[in-house]
Amino acid sequence: MCANARLDGYRNALTEAGIPVQEKYIRRGEFTQDSGYTLAMDLLEQDDRPTAIFAQSDFLAFGVYRAAHVLNLRIPQDLSVIGYDDIPTSQLLTPPLTTIAQPTSQMAAAAVHMIQDYRAGKSVDERLIMPTSLVLRESTAAPATL
Repeated sequence: MCANARLDGYRNALTEAGIPVQEKYIRRGEFTQDSGYTLAMDLLEQDDRPTAIFAQSDFLAFGVYRAAHVLNLRIPQDLSVIGYDDIPTSQLLTPPLTTIAQPTSQMAAAAVHMIQDYRAGKSVDERLIMPTSLVLRESTAAPATL
């Protein structure tokens, strides 16, 4: 469900910015470094490779970094990369990863309250939307001329 929601958010953001969604650049995989590497290699070896990759998790983004390294692409000069989750390791990459942060503490607390309410026989809304925020670091830049 979260992968679909993140993809919907990506599509909506492009649409709101007046940028056409190019389905040929959308890939699906597991939220792992290996999957990120494989998917990024597929994208980045194309003649019309993208200038930026939005990975649906920081782990996928780690794989994108590895693919960029193998292909001698510099981040962010040749390729901008954005992850999702803001896991602590994101700050340790070179360059540090721009990512989308989730309010994980608030999410955990809400889950506990939902479980408690459910066990107490109270009505529980199974869908809760919490705000995310962009953590701008050094892995993004204006597109370079190809």
